[in-house]
Amino acid sequence: MIHTNNLIIKHKAGLLNLAEELGNVSRACKVMGVSRDTFYRYQELKNRQYADARAVFNDAKKLKPKANEPNFGLNKVAVAVREEKIASLLFEAEHFVQLQQWSQAATSYKKIIQINKNHKDVKKGLQDSNAKAQILNNLKTALSSADQLYKAKVLRNAQQVLESTAKLEFPGSIIKQHHKELQQLVRIAATPVPMISESDNNTEVVVFKVKRLGKFSRDELQLRPGPYTIVGTRHGFRDVRKTIQVTPESKNSLISIICEESI
Repeated sequence: MIHTNNLIIKHKAGLLNLAEELGNVSRACKVMGVSRDTFYRYQELKNRQYADARAVFNDAKKLKPKANEPNFGLNKVAVAVREEKIASLLFEAEHFVQLQQWSQAATSYKKIIQINKNHKDVKKGLQDSNAKAQILNNLKTALSSADQLYKAKVLRNAQQVLESTAKLEFPGSIIKQHHKELQQLVRIAATPVPMISESDNNTEVVVFKVKRLGKFSRDELQLRPGPYTIVGTRHGFRDVRKTIQVTPESKNSLISIICEESI
């Protein structure tokens, strides 16, 4: 029975605190699966309980100014308010953890620590939520830059994000899904694509910022997916410049670089 009552108290406190956090009663009720009428009954009951208790002890204090009991009672009310606030925030934090909304969970844990700095479980929850919020943000940032993975710096950063994600013991399904998507994109971006280059043994060929190929008639290139500029030069002939976009589908495509127009 006590366990059931505690759950009811937590649910009530969690609903009231969530509405305050979101600034929207309707949304809080929808999240918690209750009606607006239930919310307002909870709110009225909470306000009346503490207000009535304070009124009783304040009246007693006026009647017996030197008595200790009224002050003790007021302190008990203050403690009860604090404990209910902690229970409310804890319920809210656990709710956000279930939804894998790590930033919101961290915010709730921080508020508890502001009330009680020595709450060990909450400190652990805050640390875990902050870590997952940061990793999820890093994954989203890396995924939003997927079209830039051909750049060495961006690719290295994405690989580091994957490494840090892999260290999480219980990442949750959302982080796992983002990790899987980024892992696949990184694998594609890091895998060189074989390309066939063709020239005339007279044209000096350079893959700009990648490699000098020199003179040749036929050669094989290994290029990671991304854009490339290939330049051909030959004394007495107009330079040739080609820009190509390498993709996994470009495998074994032929690139012809020959300076043919004399000047």
